[in-house]
Amino acid sequence: MPNARSTAKPAAFYRRTRTALLGLSVFTTGAILAGGVALWRRARRPSEGHAAPDLTGDRHPDGSTRAPADFRPDPTAKVTKADREALRPATRPSPGFDHRSEELNGTTTH
Repeated sequence: MPNARSTAKPAAFYRRTRTALLGLSVFTTGAILAGGVALWRRARRPSEGHAAPDLTGDRHPDGSTRAPADFRPDPTAKVTKADREALRPATRPSPGFDHRSEELNGTTTH
């Protein structure tokens, strides 16, 4: 009798595997579709910025003419203290490179 074939149904494992693979394929298809739609929408998005009317004419400006007075910086204006401080070069060593990683500008970080 050991040679007789079993009439039992396949194990539930095969049904679960088939269902899992079907779910995975549906998820993958949805993800690919969503990515494609996102890339398509990104490609159709208008570029940032505004039109440059001085460059759309037949003649390109050669740079010999100056900008209107309203758009030129004032060469006699005083530099504010905040601007001067912002443009000052960094002269202190960067934190973390001097083996004192717990200090940041002379104060502890915790």
